[in-house]
Amino acid sequence: MRFLFLFSFLLAVLSLPLYGETLRVACFEKDRLVEFEDGQVKGFAVDVFDYIAKLEGWSVEYLPGTLPESISRLTGGEADLILTLGYTEERSRRFAYSSEVLLTTWGRVFTSKGSEVQSIIDLEGKRVGYVDDSFFYPIMQDLLQQFEIECTFVAVESFDSLFQQISGESLDAGLADRLKAFTLSSSLEISENPIVFHPYGLHIVGAAGDPQDYLVKIDSLLKELKQNEGSVYHTFRRKWLSESGSEGVPNWLEWLLVGVAAAIILISLWSISLRQQVKSRTAEIEHLQNFLANIIDSMPSIIITVDKAGCILQWNRQAEAYIGLTASKAEGKKLISVYSNFSKYLDCLQQAIQTSQPVSRLRQPYVKNGITRYEDLSIYPLVENGVQGAVIRIDDVSEKVHLEETMIQSEKMVSVGGLAAGMAHEINNPLAGIIQNASVVMQRLDPALPVNRRVAAESGLEFAALQRYLEQREILELQRNVVESGKRASRIVKDMLTFARKGNLQPSRVCITELLDTTIELAQSDYRLKKNFRFDKIEFRREYQEDLPNIECEIPKIQQVILNILRNGAEAMYGQPEPRFILRAAKGPNYVQIEIEDNGPGLSPEVKSHLFEPFYTTKEIGRGTGLGLSVSYFIITEGHGGEMMAESEPGHGTCFIIRLPEKSVLMPR
Repeated sequence: MRFLFLFSFLLAVLSLPLYGETLRVACFEKDRLVEFEDGQVKGFAVDVFDYIAKLEGWSVEYLPGTLPESISRLTGGEADLILTLGYTEERSRRFAYSSEVLLTTWGRVFTSKGSEVQSIIDLEGKRVGYVDDSFFYPIMQDLLQQFEIECTFVAVESFDSLFQQISGESLDAGLADRLKAFTLSSSLEISENPIVFHPYGLHIVGAAGDPQDYLVKIDSLLKELKQNEGSVYHTFRRKWLSESGSEGVPNWLEWLLVGVAAAIILISLWSISLRQQVKSRTAEIEHLQNFLANIIDSMPSIIITVDKAGCILQWNRQAEAYIGLTASKAEGKKLISVYSNFSKYLDCLQQAIQTSQPVSRLRQPYVKNGITRYEDLSIYPLVENGVQGAVIRIDDVSEKVHLEETMIQSEKMVSVGGLAAGMAHEINNPLAGIIQNASVVMQRLDPALPVNRRVAAESGLEFAALQRYLEQREILELQRNVVESGKRASRIVKDMLTFARKGNLQPSRVCITELLDTTIELAQSDYRLKKNFRFDKIEFRREYQEDLPNIECEIPKIQQVILNILRNGAEAMYGQPEPRFILRAAKGPNYVQIEIEDNGPGLSPEVKSHLFEPFYTTKEIGRGTGLGLSVSYFIITEGHGGEMMAESEPGHGTCFIIRLPEKSVLMPR
C-alpha cells in the first residue's frame, strides 16, 4: 500500500495538467484493469469509473475494441474518453490527459524459474523477447545501450507466445507490463524477475480542450478517493490486483520499487539541475560572444583576425561592406586571396607576428574608383603560448587627411591675408602717384588745352610738330598704357584689401535661390565677362530643394563669390561642346548648402591643393591675378562664418561647395 500511494503521488505531481471531455468511453483490454467477457466490460478501471459516473449522474456507454480502435474513435469524435491510456508526447499533442493517474504500473523482465538473470547486467548476450509494437522494447533497448550491454532482441506475435517461449527456455527473458503477472498460467515455468524499469501512469484521456470540464470533475473525485484508504478505490484495487498472495506484489518488491523510483527521481532532478546549469553557462557564453561580436561589428574600422599562415579567422561587417564578401565565405581563406590590396602589407604582417610587436603604417594612399584615398594600418600580434596570429585594423582616414589639409590651408590663408594687407598699403601710395603723374603728363600734352599751346609758343616750340613726333613714336599710346596698367594695379590692390579685411556692407536676409538666379542673370548680361567666354552658350540647370530658409549675408559679396566661380568655370569650359553648370541648393543642419558644378576638364591634385591661395593662377599672364578664389574663400569663411571647398578629378569637372549659416555670424564692424 505504501508503494502504490507513493508512486501515485509522485507521478501525479510529475504529470501534465491535461484535461478532456464527455461519456462515450472507448476501452481496450488491459490485464485486470479492463476485461471483455460475454459482451460485458469489467475490471478495476471500469469499477472505479462507474462509481465516479454514478456520483456525477452520468450515463456511461462503453465502446470495447483494440488500442488503435480506441484512439481512432476518440480522434474521430465517436468516443469522448479512453480508459487506461499511457502518456506519450505524441498523444499529448492530440488528446487531454487526466491530472490524476488511475493506476501506476511499470515494465518488468520475465524469466523462467531458476534463471541466472537477476539484474540488468545479466542480460549481456541473452535472447530477450518482446511483442510486436511493444511499449517497453525501445525503452529497454536505450537503457541497455547506456550501460553498454549487448543482447539479442526477438520479436514475437503475442504475449501467450512470449511466455511459452520463456517457459520453454527458447528465450532467456521477455519484456511485459507487470500486470501480466496476474494472468500467468500456473502451468508455465515463469519467474517474477526482480528487474523492473520505467514506471508510468495510466490516465483517463479525452479530446483536447475539455470544454465541459469532465476531466476536471474526474480528477477531483479520483484524488479524493485515492487519499482515503477506506474508499472504494482501494477496495476495487484489492479486489482486482491483490486477490492472492502469489499474484500480488511482494512486500520486498514494494520497497525495492520505492527505492528505484526515489533513485530515478533524484537522478532526474540532478540531471535537470545539471542541464539547467549547462544551459545557463552556455547562454552566458553565447551572450558574451554575441556582445563581443556586436562590438567588433559596430566598429567603423575594418577588423580582420588571421592565423600564423595568414588565413582569416574573423571578419567584421565593415570588412564585409568594404571588400564585398561575407564572413562565412571569407573565413578559412588566405587573406590576400580575397583582399589582394593587402599584399603590400604582407611584410608588416610577418614583422608583427615574428617580433610580437604592433606594427603601424599611417596615411597610406590608395586609389578607389579613380579617387586617391588614405588609410591607417595597425597590426596587433595575438600571443597565446607563442604567437598564434594577428589582428589587423584598417581605418579610412581620407576625411581626416582632407580636414587637416583644410586646416593647414586656412592657417596659410590667414598668414597670407596679413601679408597681402601690408603689401596693399605699401603699394597703394606710390601707385597712386604713378597714375596721377602719368595722367597729368597726358593732360599737358593735350593740344586742345589753351594753356598748353600758350606755354609752347612762349618756349618757341611748334606744338603741332611735337604732336606729330609723339604720335609717330607712339609716346601717347605708351603713356595711356601706363595709366591703364596703373588702374589695373589699383584694382589688384583693392582686391587685396578685400582679401585682407572685412567691408562695410550691412547684412540682409535673402532667399538663396533668388540670389542664385539674380547672379546668373547678372553674369549673362555682363558683356565684359563675355570677352573670353560666352554665357549665352552655357546651359544652366537648377536643382533647388523646396522650402529653403532665408539666410543672413552681405548680398553683393556672396554675388561676387558666385560670379568668380561662374567666371572660372566658364573660362575652363571655353571651346568645349555642350558646356553646362548645375546649381544646387539644399538645407543642412543649421546651414544652407550651395553647389556649383561644371562639366569642364577638372582639376589636377596639384592645382586643387593651391586653389584658394592668393596670386595662384593657371591662366596666361595678363588674364588673371590669382585673387578671385582666395577673396571668395575669405568672404565665405572669415566674412560669413561658412565653409567653402572644391571637389574635382581630372576629366570629371569641378564642383564648388559653399555652406552658409542660416543665422548671421558676421563679425561686428
